[in-house]
Amino acid sequence: MLLLWQIINPIKIRQIKEYKTLTQQEVNELLNYIRTNRITKISTFWGYPYDNIDFITEFSWIESISITEPHITKLDIINKMTNLVYISWDDPIPFNINNPVLKELSFVWHKNNSISSNCKSLKSICVTKCKDLTGLFEQICILPNVARVAIVKNFLVKDCTFMKPMAKLEYLGLSYFTKLESLNGIEVLAPTLRYLELDTGSKIYNHSHLKTLKKLEVLRITHKGIIKSLDFIQEMPMLKELFVVGPKLEDNNLSYCNHIPTLRIWR
Repeated sequence: MLLLWQIINPIKIRQIKEYKTLTQQEVNELLNYIRTNRITKISTFWGYPYDNIDFITEFSWIESISITEPHITKLDIINKMTNLVYISWDDPIPFNINNPVLKELSFVWHKNNSISSNCKSLKSICVTKCKDLTGLFEQICILPNVARVAIVKNFLVKDCTFMKPMAKLEYLGLSYFTKLESLNGIEVLAPTLRYLELDTGSKIYNHSHLKTLKKLEVLRITHKGIIKSLDFIQEMPMLKELFVVGPKLEDNNLSYCNHIPTLRIWR
């Protein structure tokens, strides 16, 4: 991957030691390097001077771009890139994602974000700080190929009733869901879900809703409070790996997990 904060010369890539804005000459050198070497993965960082990434128009072969500069606010060109399979950005940017070849998407949520039903190739979505999870799932549940969803940092929802059935969803990760009190609603994912990762703070006491996930193979729970019991594990016949980090078990009974090939519990 080429980082656009690196200055290119014919011999080597020299990393900038301190932040500075790239000059037009340096930008031209970078663009020439992309052109000459047909770079397919790039990342804007440290000194990229513009509020858009329109320069990629010339490079139709680009497959991946990561945006980390907060002043970049214009992404419309993304929807015109015919070989782009991955994009990420680290700050809220209002943008309608509408690229039919895009496969992986990672972004910080903005209230004016939307994911078009035209994004039929999307397989993996990671969203940070989304405040409208109901709206998010209404958009992504109709996408036919989404197999992986990760949601990071939600401090509002108290249960999982925002979830919608999805045709191919196999992985779900919920991280920093500090207000979550119940897993009610997660059962709608039972037909396809195989891997579940929960980092839910300390408010969930009863995890029994997980027993509805009959096809689950891997379960990871990070919890800072008290878990009533792991007895629900007995009703998850496909479970092969269980990782539990942090909680106290009220019944202190691990015998429910004896049939699981890989069991790791840190308390």
